[in-house]
Amino acid sequence: MIFQRVAAMTRSLFARKQASKGLRQNKDDLKKKIGRAIWDPVVVGWNAFTATEAVRALDRLVGNSLHVAGNLPYDAAMDAVYNSISRAGGAWHRLYDGGHSFIGAWGAIKDHRPDDEFVKAFGGYLTGLWNDVITPNGLPIITFSKARLDAVADVLANAGIARDQVYDFVSFTATEAAGGVAGVVVLAFNLRKRDPERFYELAGALGVTGAAAANPVLVGVALCAAFLGDQAALKSTAPIVRRLGGASRGAALATGSLVGAIIGAPLGVVGALPGAIAGAVIIRWLIRWSRRRLALEATARIGCAAICVLNTQLRIAAERSNGQLLIASNNPVRP
Repeated sequence: MIFQRVAAMTRSLFARKQASKGLRQNKDDLKKKIGRAIWDPVVVGWNAFTATEAVRALDRLVGNSLHVAGNLPYDAAMDAVYNSISRAGGAWHRLYDGGHSFIGAWGAIKDHRPDDEFVKAFGGYLTGLWNDVITPNGLPIITFSKARLDAVADVLANAGIARDQVYDFVSFTATEAAGGVAGVVVLAFNLRKRDPERFYELAGALGVTGAAAANPVLVGVALCAAFLGDQAALKSTAPIVRRLGGASRGAALATGSLVGAIIGAPLGVVGALPGAIAGAVIIRWLIRWSRRRLALEATARIGCAAICVLNTQLRIAAERSNGQLLIASNNPVRP
C-alpha cells in the first residue's frame, strides 16, 4: 500500500513537472512568434526603405545633424589625394583615392599627421570615418582601381544596370549599416533553434532587399544565413521542399515590402518607411492565412521533382555510358 502511494505521488509530481515544462515551452513559442511577427516586418521594411530614393533625404538629414565638427586636419588627410589632383573621381572619389577605407584612412592619417599621439590620431580616424559614413555616398568596402571599376560598370551598363548602382553596391552608408546590423540581430536570435527553414527564410528576405538596396553589408548577412541553413540542414531531417518554401516566403516578404516602399516613396520618409513595413505585414498575413503558402510550397515541390528527375536521367545516362565503355574494353576490335 505504501509503495502504491509513493508511486502515485511520483507519477503526480512527474505529470506536474511535464505540464509546467509544456506551459513554459508554449510561452516561449508564443514569445518567439510575437517577436517574429514584429521584428521581421520592421527589419525587412527598413532595408526595403533604403532601396528607395527617399532614404537620400534621411541620409542628408543624418549627415547634417550628426556631423562632428573640429576634425578638419584628419578629414583633410583622408582627402589629400582627392584634393591634390583637382578633385578627381567626383562624388565617388572615396572608392579610388585610398584614404577612405578602414585600412587606407589610418594609413593616410599616419602619413600626413605622423607626430600626433596615438589616442588623438585614432580619435580623428574614427571621427573622419563617421563623418563620411553618414553622408549619402558613404564609405567603400575596399579601395578600388578606378579603371577596373569603370570597366565593370561599363559592362554592367549594357545589361541595364546604372553606373551609380554599381558604385552604390561597393559602398555603404550609415542607414545601410543599420539595416545590416538589424539583420545580424535577427539572425542571432535564431542560432539556438538551428531551423534550416528559418535560416533560408531570412536569407531570402535579406538577400532580396539587400540586392534591391545595393547594400553589400546586408547581402553578406544573407549569405551567412544561407550558409547556416546549409549547415543546419546537414543535421536535420526536414525535406528540401521546406527549405525552398522558407526561401520563397522570405523573398515574397521582401517583395511585398519593396512594393509598399515604392508606393509610399513619393511622400518621402514618412511614406516610404511605413509603406515598406505595411507591405511586409500584409504579405506575412497572406502567407500565413491564405493558400498562397500552399502555392509557394507546390512550386517548390515541382522544382524539387524536376531536379530529382534530371538527376536520375543524368545518372542513368552515365551508367549506360560506363556500361558501353566496359563492353568495348572487354571486346576489343581486332585489326
